[in-house]
Amino acid sequence: MASATRVQSSQSKYSGSLVLSLILHLICFAVLFGTLSNQPPQPIMVNLLQNPDTGKTIKAGLINKKNVDQVVQRHVEEQQEKLRKIEEERQAEIAKREAEERKALELEQLKKIQEAAAKKAEADKQALLAKQAAAKEQAKQKLAKLEADRKQQAKLDLEKKNSAVKQAAALKAEHDRKVAEHNALIQNEVDLYKAKIAAAVEENRILSSAFVGDIVCKIRLRLLPDGSILNLTIVQRSGNPAYDSMSESAVHKAAPFPMPADPELYEHVKDIVLSFRNGETTDA
Repeated sequence: MASATRVQSSQSKYSGSLVLSLILHLICFAVLFGTLSNQPPQPIMVNLLQNPDTGKTIKAGLINKKNVDQVVQRHVEEQQEKLRKIEEERQAEIAKREAEERKALELEQLKKIQEAAAKKAEADKQALLAKQAAAKEQAKQKLAKLEADRKQQAKLDLEKKNSAVKQAAALKAEHDRKVAEHNALIQNEVDLYKAKIAAAVEENRILSSAFVGDIVCKIRLRLLPDGSILNLTIVQRSGNPAYDSMSESAVHKAAPFPMPADPELYEHVKDIVLSFRNGETTDA
């Protein structure tokens, strides 16, 4: 804007000077023509000592007014042509300066636009870098939190697992203790019933001095829940048929045997083996 104002101001001043010069020339020509027109035509003595163009000496002579007018007219035309050329040159110079100034202004504006674009690009770049850094930091913090949560959860899971293992071990130990106590109780009961069965057989056994030596007869009994015999089998003979028959007969005489009402105890005593050693009866 400042460059355009300077161009307009310079153009205005130059135009004013040119107009003023033209007015002065016109006034001089008007005065000259008025003077010549008021006087009768007469020859004019011109004494030219030297031609300014060629440098040659010119002799004095008479010049007609018409010739003077023609000279003046040519001078005026020459002056007008010079003024026209000057004006064209001035306009060309003004146009050139205006073009140069417009180009300079455009370059300056382009430079400002480029600088503004570069500043904006840099600002956008910095903003993007800051945003990326913030996102990276946020992701890092989130990852750290997830890792901490994972470790905490793993710790809780391990503690829970250890607690569960301990509880399971405690429960198993308690279960094993109860099972052992129960098995011991069952075994005592089983031993008691087996002893009762052996005692009942012993009461019905007739010993004889004819049976001498260390002889053994083993009989397997399978009993019903009421104590009656389901099956009797001699699983080991003594080598003395009379001793084996006596032992078998004693078992039949002692039946039915006392049996437990508990089904679990019954399962342990329903199938037993009695051992008849000379002089004693036991369960195998």
